[in-house]
Amino acid sequence: MEKNLREGHRHRVRERFRAEGLDHFAPHNLLEFILFYSVPRRDTLDLAHRLMEHFGSFAAVLEAPYEELLGIEGVTANTADLLTALPQIARRYLLDVSEGKHTLSDTQTLKEYMIPYFCGRTEEVVFLLCLDQARRPIVCKLLSKGDFDSVQIDTRQIVAAALAHRAASVVLAHNHPHGITIPSRGDCTITIQVQKALDAVHIPLVDHIIVAREQASSMAEGGYLISARG
Repeated sequence: MEKNLREGHRHRVRERFRAEGLDHFAPHNLLEFILFYSVPRRDTLDLAHRLMEHFGSFAAVLEAPYEELLGIEGVTANTADLLTALPQIARRYLLDVSEGKHTLSDTQTLKEYMIPYFCGRTEEVVFLLCLDQARRPIVCKLLSKGDFDSVQIDTRQIVAAALAHRAASVVLAHNHPHGITIPSRGDCTITIQVQKALDAVHIPLVDHIIVAREQASSMAEGGYLISARG
C-alpha cells in the first residue's frame, strides 16, 4: 500500500513537471523532485524539508560541502553526488550556450561572458581571459583556486599564459562568492601589479571583472586601472 501511494505521488509530480515545467514548483518540491533520481525507494519530501531547514535555501543545499550533506539523515553518497554535481552541470550548460557567440567589444558583454564561469562556485577562483585582435575569446584559463574569501594571484603565471596563447589583450576575473562586487584593497593592488607586468610585454589588461553570484562589476569602468585613471 505504501509503495503504491509513493509511486502514485511520484507519478503526479512528474506529470506536473511535464505539463508546466519547474518554474512554479516551491523550493522544497523542486528538491523533492530532484531527489527522486537518487532515492528510488523512499519518500523524498521529508528529506527535502530536512535539507532546506538545515541549509536555509535551495541554493545553499546545492552549494553545501559534500561531507556536510552526508551528515544529514537520509542523505546517501548517491544523493550527495547528485546535489553537488548540479551547480557544475549548470555551469557547463551556460558556458556551452555562450561558446563562440561573443565579440567582447564592450564592458556589458564582457561581464555577461564571465558570469557563467563562476556559477555555483563556493570558493574564490581566478580566470584569465585571452582575447585576439578582434576582442574574440582565445581561451579562458583557470589560474588558481582559494577558499571562501581569498585566492592567490601569480603575476608571472598570468604573463606566461598571455604570451603562450599569443593574446592581443587579456581580462582578469575572480569572484566574491559570499560578498559583493566592490573591489577590496588587495584587488586594487594586484590589478595594478598585473597591469604593469603585462604592459612590460605589450599586452594590455582590458579589465578586471569581479563576480558575485549573478552580478559583476568592472574595475576598468570603476576607474581602478591605470589607463582608466589617465
